Amino acid sequence: MSLGLVLFCGLLALKTGWTEDLGPRSSLRSVDVVLDCLYIEETAGDLPGSFASSFSQDSATLVLRDVSVIDDGSLDDVTNYEAPGASTGSAPPLIFEASAKLVAIPYAESLLHADCSGEEVTCEISLYSRHQTDEGTCQSSWFMGTLKLSSGISIALVLRGPCRSDGKEEERMIVLHPKLKVPVSNEGTVLTTVEFQSSSLTPTLRTRLGSSVTLNCRFALAPGSPLALLEWRLQHQGSGRSVFRYQTGSEPQEEQPTAHVDMVQLLETGDASLSLHGVGMKDEGTYICLVSSPKHQTQHIIQLQLADQKTSKVVVGVIISTALFVVALFGLTHGWRKPGKSLQSYSLLPSQSSTGVSAPHSQPSWAGMPLTMSYQSTPSGQA
Repeated sequence: MSLGLVLFCGLLALKTGWTEDLGPRSSLRSVDVVLDCLYIEETAGDLPGSFASSFSQDSATLVLRDVSVIDDGSLDDVTNYEAPGASTGSAPPLIFEASAKLVAIPYAESLLHADCSGEEVTCEISLYSRHQTDEGTCQSSWFMGTLKLSSGISIALVLRGPCRSDGKEEERMIVLHPKLKVPVSNEGTVLTTVEFQSSSLTPTLRTRLGSSVTLNCRFALAPGSPLALLEWRLQHQGSGRSVFRYQTGSEPQEEQPTAHVDMVQLLETGDASLSLHGVGMKDEGTYICLVSSPKHQTQHIIQLQLADQKTSKVVVGVIISTALFVVALFGLTHGWRKPGKSLQSYSLLPSQSSTGVSAPHSQPSWAGMPLTMSYQSTPSGQA
């Protein structure tokens, strides 16, 4: 951590202590959030229509412009990002400027203060895979940004970029990025707009049998871009099924009575969270929240685990093992004596005795170990 960042974090922590007196004066402020990212690019396979054969990674920077955060007096020293300017080198930097004026960025404070709070942010940007033809002569380039915080928060951003190359840039004096083949600004950055975002609070939830739980999933769309589809799917042990599905213009389909999405909150606030009541064994697995606009789709994966499942299996196993042990011991002392022979010794060992005759292969077991019974007999006349 640089000295400047240490001083800023120290000042932020100091001013945070004054927030009790600054409550009425708190307000929203637009700031720039700068994140170190990786640009992931697929390399097509040798055959047409084949899957990608490899991926390449390049360092990139994502600058979220005009992000609204709560200013409690601790943001006086926060400055806006200044682009380094166009590069004359052979490999210009990959800098994405994303305006957040149309769509609010969720968990903005966590992103802004990640360095000071010791939280790690993983950021990846890639070309959006679904190619859509825009109306008019401009075919926009679309990018997908994926942000993951070490606390578990995940954010998906659909970025609308400039028009793709049409081969006539030289006539219009337009400079293209050599790697992305899209126009860049005078500072050499790729100007984009956040058109669609979705988020989830945690990737894993643990709950108890019979309890209720809510799987968090939210989204926001730019004005004029409506919700087309919301679907929750469950994947478990190689099989999958739909839990909830809503398509614009149709009635919501709740595939199981214990699963529910608040339709008022969904349509008014973009809260697509799934509530499960009376959670049972069949509810455990991987849940996928799929949110679609007419052109794009994002998804978030949440793992639901039952805290009681392993404990229940252990308890059942102990009960069964104990019952088998009691039965085996009863048989040794009462029911397994042979006429004319007296039982002098027995052993409950996971291996055969070296003195005597081991029991047949169908002997019972205790706690997963075979009960090996040995005995020494003396004829009745020699007792």
